[in-house]
Amino acid sequence: MKFLMTLFQIQDYGGIINHAEHLALGLKELGHEVDFVMLVPKTKIAQRRTQPKDLNKYRKLGTGYYFHQARGWYGIPKVPYISSYHRKMFKQKCSGYDAVLWHIPVPTLSKDNQQVTEWLDLYDHGSKNIAIIHDGNLPELYPHLNHVAHHFHAAVCVHESAVNSGTMLAMPRKLIVNPFDLTGMDGWTDFERRDGFAAIQVFKAWKRVDTLVRAIPYMQNKQSKFIGGEGIEYRYMTSQDNCKPK
Repeated sequence: MKFLMTLFQIQDYGGIINHAEHLALGLKELGHEVDFVMLVPKTKIAQRRTQPKDLNKYRKLGTGYYFHQARGWYGIPKVPYISSYHRKMFKQKCSGYDAVLWHIPVPTLSKDNQQVTEWLDLYDHGSKNIAIIHDGNLPELYPHLNHVAHHFHAAVCVHESAVNSGTMLAMPRKLIVNPFDLTGMDGWTDFERRDGFAAIQVFKAWKRVDTLVRAIPYMQNKQSKFIGGEGIEYRYMTSQDNCKPK
């Protein structure tokens, strides 16, 4: 079978990167064909001629494109969907696949997308659309998904929070959890005998990592505490001159 994976451009992709890469890898290992494109709210795409200086920190896995856990993908084909020509070409491309897998099925409500309605014209292409739901805050962040729900065959929710959040969706939904390779993890699952915590994530405002950091002085000193990851809030928290108010 042939699958097209796509998603709308956002600032921090977080675990969506891991899911997309491992899904593409798994589908390819099963003998399927997988392509990947990104949708951006522009009329045209400027050709980037220089590669990232820290390309050695990027990886390749399932999609075949370089990716960085904090910065996203490098070299992925982009569709400037404000352009009617590129929308037409995108839908023509979609029509050649058995299914289109939407990792971010609608654009965010950010200022870049204000007054932009051209995205509504991307779904009617004749192939099966599958929405992949990574977010546990659909009613607050993506209520407009229901405006195009009639174009979707179903939604795949990757964790329980997404399933519960997806009760507002006007489409069938199924829980298909994120894949975790637990081989080599012997001895790491004795949680009841351990103290402390490890918080590894993309630092997004609603994850309140700053609150976690502030709480550490009030915890028991014997506990091990590990915090890892990057993101917008991490850069604010570690900046010398561009910090948010306390």
